[in-house]
Amino acid sequence: MLISFFFVAPVMEWYGRKPAHVLIVIPNILTCVVYYYASNVTTLVLARMVHGLSCGGAIALSPIIVAEFTSPKLRGILLNLKTSFGALGVMLAHTLGLFFDWRKTILVGMTMPAFALLITFTWPETPAWLASRGHNERCASAFYWLRGKGARSQKELRALIKAETDRRNTRVISGDRTFLLKAKGFFIQCVKKDFRKLVMLLLCIFIFLEASGRYFFPLYAIKIINAFTNGQSSIYYVVILDGVILLSTILACVLIQRYQRRTLLFSTGAVCIALLLTTCLYLLLKSKGIIHRDYAWIPLSLFGLYFILLNLGALPILMVVLGEIFPLKYRSAGVTMSAIILSITLIITLLVTPTMMKVLDIHGSFTVHSFCMIGALLYLFYNLPETKGRTLQEIEERFTKGRQKVRLADDGEDDGDDATNAISIELR
Repeated sequence: MLISFFFVAPVMEWYGRKPAHVLIVIPNILTCVVYYYASNVTTLVLARMVHGLSCGGAIALSPIIVAEFTSPKLRGILLNLKTSFGALGVMLAHTLGLFFDWRKTILVGMTMPAFALLITFTWPETPAWLASRGHNERCASAFYWLRGKGARSQKELRALIKAETDRRNTRVISGDRTFLLKAKGFFIQCVKKDFRKLVMLLLCIFIFLEASGRYFFPLYAIKIINAFTNGQSSIYYVVILDGVILLSTILACVLIQRYQRRTLLFSTGAVCIALLLTTCLYLLLKSKGIIHRDYAWIPLSLFGLYFILLNLGALPILMVVLGEIFPLKYRSAGVTMSAIILSITLIITLLVTPTMMKVLDIHGSFTVHSFCMIGALLYLFYNLPETKGRTLQEIEERFTKGRQKVRLADDGEDDGDDATNAISIELR
């Protein structure tokens, strides 16, 4: 998975978002083919490694693509739908497992990346990448095709093109540089204050995602539910919980549209931590024999409510923010840094969680996860800006210059500027 980030980042920077997305979808299709024809453990491990090439890049690239394609009004909903479809995929896999063997389940799963590949070929390139490469006419064409020609769209387009034109002019003034100078410039960029702040935000976001069970719960779902139900129809409870999570992520679209990002994140996040700690307390008391083991509905209800609130607010918001917080000049480096942080947190979680479950039991393991969530949420509370209703350019200004909003030029401003004139192109 880590390797995928290192080849996706330069491809999305040099050749565009569309080719990068094609490159991460193709390994997914190949994975399904290898899985289907696998006849030994070695082949299954190989398929899993190939799948990592697709999964890793998709986690960081797809939010960026959605954010660059969509308007601030729709960006939150569409980024959250990515989470909803992920929940749908998990539920579909568990449900198909009740009726079909794993080979038939893989055949069904292969239709999804194949369909995604076909859709990708219908995309235009993202306006942000086109502007960064100086293709102002193609940028305006793609922008109007995606957003229309309203006054707000024209102002946003002007701000984007002007910012990228100024950045390119700075690079021209500095002249051609050798590879060593470019590498030195990259490392200097990585130690800047605004980039360090971005790295800390990414670290806390991924810690919260991992500690909350976003990735490890599907792997250990049956074992966790067994601790609640003493082995009674665990797989059916898992499917029901998957359905609850899916409905929660869909309902989150409404909440994301109505409420501020920070309000949803910290209110639902705090309640989720309290519910998880309450569940841990119940399991501890049950293991000590203080509470009777027949009340399985109590921890199941608490755990179900935990995942409902988690997927109503905290998780969707963090997945939305991942697509919004990367300034365009750091977008490639940000994807690489996401790779490193996500890989480290995911590997630690997958390696440590089974050991914690054996040593500390389910309640002790979840208690550790709860305190990790508390630490991450506290940092985000003091450092994560509000992004709802703001353009990506405004969010970038907030990170790089410390301002809450970037000033968008009036319609008649800088008429002689080539970048500004680009928005007056008539599309046919």
